[in-house]
Amino acid sequence: NSYAGPESDSDPSTTLVRVNSQRVDPAGKPYAPFHDVQMLVDGVEPAKSDRVRAGSWLDVELAACEAMVGLGQVPAEDYAQLRRTFDGYSFSATDVARIDEIERTVKHDVIAFLTFVEEKGGPAARHLHKGMTSSDVLDTTLAVQLAEANALLLKDVDRVLAAVKKRALEHQRTPMMGRSHGIHAEPITFGMKLGMWAFEVSRHLKRMRIVTVNAAVGKISGAVGERRPNNARSASPEAMPSGSGSGWSRMP
Repeated sequence: NSYAGPESDSDPSTTLVRVNSQRVDPAGKPYAPFHDVQMLVDGVEPAKSDRVRAGSWLDVELAACEAMVGLGQVPAEDYAQLRRTFDGYSFSATDVARIDEIERTVKHDVIAFLTFVEEKGGPAARHLHKGMTSSDVLDTTLAVQLAEANALLLKDVDRVLAAVKKRALEHQRTPMMGRSHGIHAEPITFGMKLGMWAFEVSRHLKRMRIVTVNAAVGKISGAVGERRPNNARSASPEAMPSGSGSGWSRMP
């Protein structure tokens, strides 16, 4: 539940306002808990969201497993078997229905997912999630999704900036009235106005790139973080799934 303003029964203007208290999506399906909210990108419709989520979880699990091969904690041949099974794997609606069926029994989304993956992956899948906790998967997946979403936004804002710059040059001598305090002021050019917008958009782009880098952080550290401090940073969404477990970073 979300609300606007402080809770009050006496003043209608400050009465608690509950928004979408049932937390359901447009199809009427309840949203997952807040920590598991999906960042859907590139126009993925709600019907595919669970399939996208499962695929992202699998990417994180395989990346962590790959790192553990390098640490000598998982046999390389078992990891190779997992890759043969799951490389290019796309979760279907039937797969998601099976995961939902398992979850109704185990009452835990990640355990249901891992149970399904073990059904598909066989004995080699026993190494997945080793030393991990649910938030390792959920938080790292969210970081990947944020990086992917920002990458799409950056492309669009780049196009906006190019268009504004082009129009600014076209209208560098197009006169218009300047405005101050809501009234006409000295004449300016429309190109100058667009040029100011271009500089502003450029600053927004720099901030968005910084946000993308800061958000692209994966965390694999166990139930209460006691396994080891091993946050892994990646500046690009492409590197995150395959490189998140390539090494352990030290405290800053």
